Amino acid sequence: MKKNFVAGLFLLLCLAACAPYMYGVPQESWDRMSEPERIEAMRIYERNEQARRQAAEERARNRAIEEQARRQAAEERARHESWEREQALAHQAALERERRERIEAIHRGEGAYGKLIRVRLQGGGIRIGDRLQRYEPLTFTIADGETRRIDVADHQRKTPDLTVSYVDGAFSLEGTRFTYDKSWRRGKVYAGIGTSRAPELRGADLFIEVHNRSTSLERETLRLVLIREPEAPVMIRERKHPASTASTAPFISGKTLRWETDAQGGQNGTIHVTSTNGSSFYLDQKNNKNRAAGIIKLEGKIKDGKVFINNYTWNEMWIGTLSNGIVFGKINNKYSFRISE
Repeated sequence: MKKNFVAGLFLLLCLAACAPYMYGVPQESWDRMSEPERIEAMRIYERNEQARRQAAEERARNRAIEEQARRQAAEERARHESWEREQALAHQAALERERRERIEAIHRGEGAYGKLIRVRLQGGGIRIGDRLQRYEPLTFTIADGETRRIDVADHQRKTPDLTVSYVDGAFSLEGTRFTYDKSWRRGKVYAGIGTSRAPELRGADLFIEVHNRSTSLERETLRLVLIREPEAPVMIRERKHPASTASTAPFISGKTLRWETDAQGGQNGTIHVTSTNGSSFYLDQKNNKNRAAGIIKLEGKIKDGKVFINNYTWNEMWIGTLSNGIVFGKINNKYSFRISE
């Protein structure tokens, strides 16, 4: 009995749902209504429909307002984040400018004692691939807070650079640290050092000393030039044009030259060429007017037709030209000098 009642009720609801309506009133009831009743029903229906439309429009307006607010908030967040990024980049750029200016000032000799060191790397070899190759000695200066890259001049393949840095009184070569030592004042040699990352240094000698000012040569891009080993001899029947080789004349290994300058009322003495390497040469200088100074080590190089000689002990740069076997030039662009046989 209960099941029949439920089934009947469901059927009536379905019929009611399918029955046609007039202004919200079932058709059956509409047909029995008088004209005033129908007008009233139409008025109520229109009022309800208008209320529904207004409510829908209000909901749409609220959704649009909320969406616009979300969009504006997102745009404001994006503008603020962009501004923060720009401020951070500007701050980093300002810090980098200050760092570079401080480093350049140290190289000009305006830094405190110990803020600039001179480094010389020589001896041993550097492993490129499966070969251990010799290289030309390299001398450079580096300031506190500075990192420099040494380009390994391997012509056959792309070779990673060596990285050196000097931070808070510690010099670092590819991660191997050498902390400040009082002996750096006159110079200290670290013999037989090496690195573990390719390109691998083996058995090199590292010389470090406190310096006061950098020369233009010491600030050039660092290149570790590999020494090409001689190839197996090849039988040649005839060679009309012998291959030219780099010359350091008159700075020839084993030769003793005379020098003179107009500095301090006139100075003179001898220069002995201890060794040469490519376009570089190394000298022992004696001063007849200042014998107490002993032997002064000099380093020179011939580049672009000019002769460059560094006197690191007295912070002098000799720049001259060769004419008829005699080198004429200036010391620190101030005093004249002359070197001859």
